[in-house]
Amino acid sequence: IGKNAFRFCRNLISITIPESMTSIGGWALSDCSSLVRITVDSANTVFSSDEYGVLFNKNKTLLIQYPTGNVRTTYSIPDSVTTIGEYTFYGCESLTSITIPDSVTTLGEYSFSECTGLNTITFGEQLSYIGPYSFRSCNNLKTVNYRGTEEEWGQITISGENDILTNATINYNYTGE
Repeated sequence: IGKNAFRFCRNLISITIPESMTSIGGWALSDCSSLVRITVDSANTVFSSDEYGVLFNKNKTLLIQYPTGNVRTTYSIPDSVTTIGEYTFYGCESLTSITIPDSVTTLGEYSFSECTGLNTITFGEQLSYIGPYSFRSCNNLKTVNYRGTEEEWGQITISGENDILTNATINYNYTGE
């Protein structure tokens, strides 16, 4: 599947990635507002999906695409994930709360952009990089829960155009779920 292949496809409801698929170009499934499920054949050696229809690399260390049309309001990213890719949650308007585990170190650019319903995000303490525009137009984001200290938060590289994130209320040493 080439870069941008289905991007902005408003009528795509689900997609099945066959065993033979070995490459998906950047943003190929981004901003498909009706997409509720991505299913990967279990014999595929490159990609995988979870019970919510979320697309990952095979060993689930890279979260590639959350289906934009999924109506879940909360999502907890699996502990195996270390990187959230570019445009991964772009336009997921239904999500109000995301929990990112300690294993995640990197958020790709535009990773949560246009998540207009997002009001709370919880970060693990291993986070070291937040890409540009990761929280663009997340105007309802008011609460950031961070499992680390204020000093550790200050060591995270937060790229440009993430004022919505940095202007939210940040709760340090967060221990809740």
